[in-house]
Amino acid sequence: MQEEAGEPLYVRKFAAFDNTLVVYDDDRQPIRYLVDPLAEHYIEPPGESVPDGMLPPEEFAVRKAVLEMKVSTERYIAFGVWKRLFQRDEYVAAEQLALIKQKALAELVNSGPLYRAALRRIVNAMPEGNGGREALRAYTE
Repeated sequence: MQEEAGEPLYVRKFAAFDNTLVVYDDDRQPIRYLVDPLAEHYIEPPGESVPDGMLPPEEFAVRKAVLEMKVSTERYIAFGVWKRLFQRDEYVAAEQLALIKQKALAELVNSGPLYRAALRRIVNAMPEGNGGREALRAYTE
């Protein structure tokens, strides 16, 4: 299946957020990522795999939108001068897709406080000096 016109490849339903859920670290200490879905900082930043219910469903939508925006924007900016001149159609298509994904992220983040809080958590968990942190900060204002 291929992505066309910015449509998602699939849609997955995520479990409702449950702030009582915990995971355990190697020392059998409980870890909780969030208590309040409107929080702008994680208690403990999540790893790559997050058990259902430990983060709000809105967070997964934001993470997906950020990833799509990142990939499409990187593809667009990777075009060198020669490719821009001689592969004009591909360049324009990449530019249009990047703009679509950037707009989709902005619309998602502005669609409600849970989405905005999710992006702020993601940005706040990134290390200082990370280019992504600076690029995404504009979406949180």
